[in-house]
Amino acid sequence: MSSSRKNLIIIPGSCSDQLNWFDQINFFEKHCALQVAYLSLSAQNYSSFEDYSADIERALESLLNEDSVVLAHSMGAMLLFKILTTTQNLQLKNTLRKIKIVLIQMPLKTKFVALMKTSLFLVEFISLFFKLFILWWLEPGLYFAKNFFAFAYKNKTLQTINLFLNLLSMFSGFWKTDIKEIKNLIRFYANWQKHLLDFDLSEYKNLFMTYGAFDLLCPMQDVKDLQDKFPNLKLLKMFYGFHNPHHLFWYQKEFENLVLQNLSNDTVPTVDV
Repeated sequence: MSSSRKNLIIIPGSCSDQLNWFDQINFFEKHCALQVAYLSLSAQNYSSFEDYSADIERALESLLNEDSVVLAHSMGAMLLFKILTTTQNLQLKNTLRKIKIVLIQMPLKTKFVALMKTSLFLVEFISLFFKLFILWWLEPGLYFAKNFFAFAYKNKTLQTINLFLNLLSMFSGFWKTDIKEIKNLIRFYANWQKHLLDFDLSEYKNLFMTYGAFDLLCPMQDVKDLQDKFPNLKLLKMFYGFHNPHHLFWYQKEFENLVLQNLSNDTVPTVDV
């Protein structure tokens, strides 16, 4: 494992890409001199959840050091949860015990996924329409706009523009996704909840989990029930954060501070809340 880099490792959810994480990658690389590793592994390439998590684990083995922070969102949080609870790599496990880990809106319920399963034909139709008529001009425009308005990330008068661009990026990220990835996503989710409480997280003392209102995949009460079993789990209330609170400007500073406060170099600044 590398021992010299101070890095942020992002394990995104399905139907996401680096455009969704533009603000975080840009901020930590340009303003905090951190190395950002974005694990862009797609669910459509894996026949099983176990194979998917095994590839994430191999990536973490080469990237993690004791100054790392890991942000894992949605499906990425599920994958990391599996690694935390099943890895046989003692060196990796020892490092994971020491670093700060944030599970962002980790799915705990499958009702919404069941709805997606019954709507696959409609999802496939809209996705095809989006790829043929919208994606080719929308995504280049979003990249241009995000780069042009990068200075607005800390500008309160322009935060609404940034929020609008982030919402469009999330919209684009979902509808451009290959239907095979969505089918695999449904299949992985279907078996997820069966084993969720069979594991032990008590050895991880720097483990955080977000929750917020109106997230059908991550209900607030279920998160609190999970904490009842794992009291070491620290909860971050992202009220009205929906499923992507890290992309909404009113929560960005919380995520920045979680990352920066973990680093051992005292000269690294924290962000005023």
